[in-house]
Amino acid sequence: MTKKINLLLFLSSLGLYAEYQIPQENQLPQEQQQAYPQYSGNTVGSPSQDPQNSNVVVMQENVEVDEEYLLAEDYLKFYNNRKKINSVINKDREIQETFNEIKNLKIANFTKQLKMNDINEILMHPSYPQTILLPKSATITNAYAYPPTVQPNFQYNRIDVIPNNALLRSNLVVTYLEGDQIKSSTFLITKTPNNRHSIIYPIIAYSYPAILNTNDVIQRYYEAYKKMPTHRSMININNTIYTFFKDNINGNIKIGETNFIMKVDSK
Repeated sequence: MTKKINLLLFLSSLGLYAEYQIPQENQLPQEQQQAYPQYSGNTVGSPSQDPQNSNVVVMQENVEVDEEYLLAEDYLKFYNNRKKINSVINKDREIQETFNEIKNLKIANFTKQLKMNDINEILMHPSYPQTILLPKSATITNAYAYPPTVQPNFQYNRIDVIPNNALLRSNLVVTYLEGDQIKSSTFLITKTPNNRHSIIYPIIAYSYPAILNTNDVIQRYYEAYKKMPTHRSMININNTIYTFFKDNINGNIKIGETNFIMKVDSK
């Protein structure tokens, strides 16, 4: 009897211990409870208070932006804008080069006087237009340039020559009337070199050279060389060059038994 009572007490104690170890309904173990943060209020990241979504937990994520990603994005923007950047650099270089050229130039404050020839040479800078004055008795009828790196505007005996930035060389051909004669002259335009000795003349006036008659030239030639002119003989008188050419068919200058023609060139 005593043994039976002792067994019942032992089993009863085991039942109480087992009941203590069984978790209550819907109660999580302590380790799992610590795994979930505690929330209070109806804030972002807190459990929804909606009874229908009582088991849904909305968590707020903190996204960290990678610095390498930002650098790559900046580089792509720079790469896509490289054409604009190169354009700015090239424009700045052109401005600097033009400034250096203009800084070395000297601008004359007087009109340059030259003799009119069939072919004339002019130095010009793209930053400075120039005016060409033909002899007063000339009336310009046409003027064009090739290549068209200069634009001629003409009236009466005046030509305003406007260059553009592409000017290196250009041939300006001018047709004009001298009395009832149609004449033409070519102006070889070259961009002035970039040095301190370059001078720009805003106005260039041309005039016809004072031409000596044939007898005066032959006399001057004889006094200088102690002989009469022959084929291709030449003499420079006051920057005007007189050249004799043998021409028995069209020659109107007779020296001895040979007919000559005389060509006149002015510097």
